[in-house]
Amino acid sequence: FTKNKSNLKVLEAAAKGCAVAVTKTPPYTDWLPDSVITFEPNESWNRLKTISKKQLIERGEALHQQHLKEYDSNEAAKVRFELYKK
Repeated sequence: FTKNKSNLKVLEAAAKGCAVAVTKTPPYTDWLPDSVITFEPNESWNRLKTISKKQLIERGEALHQQHLKEYDSNEAAKVRFELYKK
């Protein structure tokens, strides 16, 4: 079931600066910065209860910065433009 999912929700949350928690399974392992909260496939998610609001905000901000660095649409547009010029 999970292998047919998309990591789009992770990318959307990163774009908004929200903290993300995922199970370490595809497709989530395709892009997994350190700021993403991860769980092993059979691990309980109770650990989320121990993460403070401040830590969640910090992780969300870090994830957002990583997203901007790797998925900047302006940079992608520049690359595409250069390809069309050739």
